[in-house]
Amino acid sequence: AKSRFWYFMKRLQKLKRANGEILSVVEVPNKSEDTVKNYGMWIRWRSRTGIHNSWREYRSNTVTSAVEKMYSEMAGQHRVRWGNIQIISVDEIEAENIRRNHITEVMGENVKFPLPFAFQHAKKVIQTGSRYQARRPSMAL
Repeated sequence: AKSRFWYFMKRLQKLKRANGEILSVVEVPNKSEDTVKNYGMWIRWRSRTGIHNSWREYRSNTVTSAVEKMYSEMAGQHRVRWGNIQIISVDEIEAENIRRNHITEVMGENVKFPLPFAFQHAKKVIQTGSRYQARRPSMAL
């Protein structure tokens, strides 16, 4: 965090590390980690072909986990290492202002997620019944 601070101070305020001093570094805690919120972030990243600006949206409990999701997504989709990514701003956004479809799909209150590979266990064996069944197990619930 300190090196990124000096990186931006040098470009925005023309202040070098030799002429400034950091008095304290404090991590700002989240108000509540119980609810899932929507976070949007402006990032600038450097690829092999140039510098790109991008808007990303994530659903997460904390800002820190949203940023971690962004780093892993950028590494997977664009092969960008964390040193080549500059986070310009991270904001909590309202549900009405979400732009990405993959975020709005999971925002409803009655969203259900299927369990595609959940086996139905065999019924309890009756004392006279067989321990094995002659049919394949069903994958549906």
